[in-house]
Amino acid sequence: MSETKSASLLLAALSLSMACRSSSGSASASKSADLMVYGRVWTGDSARPWAQAVAVAGDTIVAVGDSAGLATLAGPGTRVIRNGKAMVTPGFTDGHVHLLSGGFQLARVSLREASSPTEFTRRLKEHAAKVPPGEWITGGDWDHERWPGAPLPDRSWIDSVTPNNPVFVNRLDGHMSLANTAALRLARIGRATRDVPGGTIVRDPRTGEPTGLLKDNARDLVERVKPIPSPAQSDSALVRAMRWAAAHGVTGVSTMSDDPGTLSIAGSWRELAALKRAHQNGSMLTRVSIYVSLEAWRAMADTLRAQGPGDDWLRSAGVKGFVDGSLGSTTALSMNPTRTRPDRWDFWSRRRTLCGPGSEGPIQLAYKWWFTQSGNVRTGSCSISTTALPRSTVLGTAASGSSMPSTSGGRT
Repeated sequence: MSETKSASLLLAALSLSMACRSSSGSASASKSADLMVYGRVWTGDSARPWAQAVAVAGDTIVAVGDSAGLATLAGPGTRVIRNGKAMVTPGFTDGHVHLLSGGFQLARVSLREASSPTEFTRRLKEHAAKVPPGEWITGGDWDHERWPGAPLPDRSWIDSVTPNNPVFVNRLDGHMSLANTAALRLARIGRATRDVPGGTIVRDPRTGEPTGLLKDNARDLVERVKPIPSPAQSDSALVRAMRWAAAHGVTGVSTMSDDPGTLSIAGSWRELAALKRAHQNGSMLTRVSIYVSLEAWRAMADTLRAQGPGDDWLRSAGVKGFVDGSLGSTTALSMNPTRTRPDRWDFWSRRRTLCGPGSEGPIQLAYKWWFTQSGNVRTGSCSISTTALPRSTVLGTAASGSSMPSTSGGRT
């Protein structure tokens, strides 16, 4: 069968450059291809950067070359995509995502493009009108730095438009969230509630009442009263995320299945469980390397010993942790005053929790274990930045057995 496709990208699961090294455009498969793609093919191979066709059998690119040479691989059951002048490229791999939470976000309120406090409130109002009373409104990914003057949101902005629903919407970096009054009540957060180690309850400087903003570990006060997603809901979110990734040309990801706060361990195992279910039932659309919460490194070490790291579709790659917060939420560790935090932010409690006294903190212990397994571990240190620089640490073993450190801006 034949069809025309105008999309600019057709992305397969394996690198086109690998196929180029093994095929000159002649038939290199013993059977007909399942898929033939014609177009302007960029291979990623500097020796032969361009081709005219790609042949795919199953999940493997079997040939890349000129259209005439590969035409012999097409059979009666071959799907043919004629991509015209549009470009065909290898699949993209994203080295730092939050796959499961991203899938949930796709079905939740979207606040990322809100360009003002007014639009922020309007979007929540419109979303609340579609939600049954009592159901939590979550997601968000708002960015107050897009707004004139960059004011931080306040629960007073949203209480009147969300009277029947608890709201807990996060900033795009995941280090700060806004709760409405209904959510604060469920979490029993009030004027007398003390800050938690490694987190802050933002308060009105005049009254001392919580504004609804919770930073880093303080977010857990609300997270623990939110409903836990069911396995079915997690499975749906995962499929949603993988479909979105595939539609945007992303065929492989490294997912950091932890979020700031002490509840990240449970979230890590929920994401891993959802990925294993998808793998077992053959619904994986994306090749995934998963990094669980650093605090869960011992359990991950035991899992790797008992089950191994996985395969090409799903691999337990390592553990991920962070020492401090983020710049956008002004929770990044800073030795000196900054423009947005003139009183200086000193996140010692979080640093001590992860680095520990002497050599017994989770970072040091995880480092030691991964070093004995791979022989080569590179990781960010627990040293303190002299400016507000967020530090993320990823420990893991790559396919070659070396480590895969990763840092990212925005959400860590």
